[in-house]
Amino acid sequence: YVPENYSRRYSGPLTLRRALAGSYNIPAVAVLNQVGIENAVNMAHTLGITDLNEPYHGLSLALGGYPVKPLDMAYAFSVFANGGQMLGTPVPESRQTAGLRTLDPAVILKVTNAQGQVLYEYEEPERKQVLSPEVAYLMSSVLSDNAARTPIFGPNSPMYVPDRPTAVKTGTTNDFYDGWTIGYTRQYSVAVWVGNTEHIPMRNADGSRVAAPMWRDVMDYLHEGLPVEQFERPAGIVTVTVDAASGKLPTEFSPATIQEVFVAGTEPTEADDMHQGYSICRESGL
Repeated sequence: YVPENYSRRYSGPLTLRRALAGSYNIPAVAVLNQVGIENAVNMAHTLGITDLNEPYHGLSLALGGYPVKPLDMAYAFSVFANGGQMLGTPVPESRQTAGLRTLDPAVILKVTNAQGQVLYEYEEPERKQVLSPEVAYLMSSVLSDNAARTPIFGPNSPMYVPDRPTAVKTGTTNDFYDGWTIGYTRQYSVAVWVGNTEHIPMRNADGSRVAAPMWRDVMDYLHEGLPVEQFERPAGIVTVTVDAASGKLPTEFSPATIQEVFVAGTEPTEADDMHQGYSICRESGL
């Protein structure tokens, strides 16, 4: 299996922030191989994905090789928005499947009769912590980082919402069969899929071109007049200055540094070894 980036080029060493924000394929496959396919599928199910029930999955799982539902994707991303909590209504026991979510998105919010009397109203969702608040915050931090996204998508793509923190991810399958954009704020999670139900490929229809503009229009409409809400930073997050290329602690030879966030206890302890100093003989150049 030899995956390629969308650009069909290699980009050298990348931090995971830049790799995820820029939709690089090769780092995604490498990380999936590192954490294990079964672990990744189990996490997807924990976050609310109800598909991915095949007996075997390959590494193309990282790149959209298996179908999922837009509703499930919007629901899964809402876990990040809610600090690792899944909010919803209980799945009836008769419909529960081992290993899959026990909450569903609420579909009916209110029922009234012809006289306007409220017969039913959904007031408070049930909450279940399915992911640590720290990991959820890291995902929101990366997916809302327009600077990390800029080298691939440019500074003013449809994913960039200048007036409020917004996390977003695009996706494109081989031969442009599917174009995705899923993103969220603290108030709304929205998923857009573009494709043909006959499974006919499109032309030059990557997610950032065909799905992101629609996603942005929906998000602008939904948030009109709403207050700006920040992604809540948990106490267990620390900020560390690291080498911009290696992500390790900078040294005197580091040409550039960045501020990066980590779950406390996972911050780097090794010094950067990508950039090293050498003494050069002036006469020989050696």
